[in-house]
Amino acid sequence: MLYSDEGVYIGNIKDGLAHGKRKYTWSDGSIYVGDWVDGDKTGKGLFIQPSGDKYEGEFFGNRRHGNGTQTYKNGGSYVGNWKNDKKDGRGIETLANGDVFNGCWSNDFVYGYGVFRFANGDVYTGNWTCSDVFDGCRSIALIHGFGVYRYANVGVYIGIWKKHERDGLGIMSWDTGDVFYGCWSNGLAHGYGVYRSANGDVSIGNWKTWKMDDGRAIFDWANGDVFDGCMSNGLRHGFGVYRFANGDVYIGNWKKDKMDGTGIMSWVVGDVFDGCWSNGLIHGYGVYRYANGDVDIGNFRSKLLHDNGKYTHSNGTIYEGDWVDKKVTEKGLKIWTLQNSHGSTSLQISNKGQSEVSSLSPLVIKREYMQGVLIVEKIRPYSEVTHNNNNNNNNNNKKQGAFSAKKAKKSSCIWAILKTIKAII
Repeated sequence: MLYSDEGVYIGNIKDGLAHGKRKYTWSDGSIYVGDWVDGDKTGKGLFIQPSGDKYEGEFFGNRRHGNGTQTYKNGGSYVGNWKNDKKDGRGIETLANGDVFNGCWSNDFVYGYGVFRFANGDVYTGNWTCSDVFDGCRSIALIHGFGVYRYANVGVYIGIWKKHERDGLGIMSWDTGDVFYGCWSNGLAHGYGVYRSANGDVSIGNWKTWKMDDGRAIFDWANGDVFDGCMSNGLRHGFGVYRFANGDVYIGNWKKDKMDGTGIMSWVVGDVFDGCWSNGLIHGYGVYRYANGDVDIGNFRSKLLHDNGKYTHSNGTIYEGDWVDKKVTEKGLKIWTLQNSHGSTSLQISNKGQSEVSSLSPLVIKREYMQGVLIVEKIRPYSEVTHNNNNNNNNNNKKQGAFSAKKAKKSSCIWAILKTIKAII
């Protein structure tokens, strides 16, 4: 039979319509061989288009409907369910580049659960959705919801996705042994999370585009070091505590990953510094207490007294004045203290820190205490003390050189002497 569209039908006719299992050839070269019902392709059949694409399977009302296989001339194919001429239900699509999707379809779009095996070896198993972006006349499928993505030769991600990006809570395990568990945004670690490196390092805290940022973080390194404090843009910044594996501890402020501002450093040897830091070094005013009892108070540069400062030796010796890198410079005041067997204290005062030799005669102040209260203070030149000590060795009964003595009650006259010496300096 020859139709008005110049198509040719070979087969049975019922009430003037194609009916039964027969062949129809259209003028454009399209061919259908299969079942007809009342002039419609209904049942099973084979439809071949001029382009070379072909469909073999079930039809209903001239549309692909039911189970069928669509083969494309570029090498791709789809095997699965159809509804009203569109992929709908379960189906397997193989693309020309070798990618294969096995999963759910809705209205010709990938939608719901499915497994996508990429030609490069990647495999995704999980939920999908269609996007508002089209490839020609077809919506692009996007990974969306919970799923597992196995990257070829890289690792595995298990967690939440949003429009083809890791977004939400998830775990990424790399083949190197590294593992990250936490929050993601737009494909990057973003929010609270824990990163465990294969070498044993552990980083816990808030992340922003793969950097520790915005708040508290804890680093527990494999070498034994531990940091607990504030971070900014991947660097220690703000207040924090750093415990070194050897026992040293720093408590204080940080700036761009270095100790900066006020802070306390306690060394395992017993030394303690409490003061200012800059760019990771002691710099500015502070107090350095050595394990042996020595104390430095004043301005520091690179861990050494610099400018004005005060040094107290464990034996009581004090030097107060100007320094350059812990070396005495210019003018200063040096005081030596000596304890005798009776509990009294002698102080030797010099107006020049670099040498014990001075144009001024050094003084010796002898103090005597009773039950912690100063009762006698004696002052005389250092030369007299040396001379009289020699005489005492020859004659213990010989009268000592004259002393100037004053009774002290609540305050001492040493401060007046110190002021006088400083005035002389």
